[in-house]
Amino acid sequence: RRSGDSLQGRYHHYRMHPISIEELNFEKDGWRDLYKLGGFPEPFLSGRESDAKRWRRDYRTRLLREELTGLEQIQDLGTLELLALRLPDLVGSPLSINSLREDLQVNYRTVEKWIGALDSLYYIYQLSAFGSPKIKSV
Repeated sequence: RRSGDSLQGRYHHYRMHPISIEELNFEKDGWRDLYKLGGFPEPFLSGRESDAKRWRRDYRTRLLREELTGLEQIQDLGTLELLALRLPDLVGSPLSINSLREDLQVNYRTVEKWIGALDSLYYIYQLSAFGSPKIKSV
């Protein structure tokens, strides 16, 4: 990670998308493997959960430290990574930015900006409440 030589011109940057269901020939336990290991080729084809965890950690770090800093000026990457680790636990429940603000001890607008930045990178996908404001309050 910290080498003195520049790798400019010695590598090609590829953007890999997850394997689609049509690309996989599932056996009986194929769905479990896809759920456990993820759909990206490297962790899925390794077949080991330890490799999948390492790959996800490296992917998250690269996404936040390289891709996101290219889009936004973010000073506190450590706290942003804590937010990225916290968000999967909140899937399927209403998102309270104020609660996240209290957990991370940062400004409300900062959390709102970070969530917007993560959404622009497709790290998360927000679903707004469906219906009128009266239904949302119930």
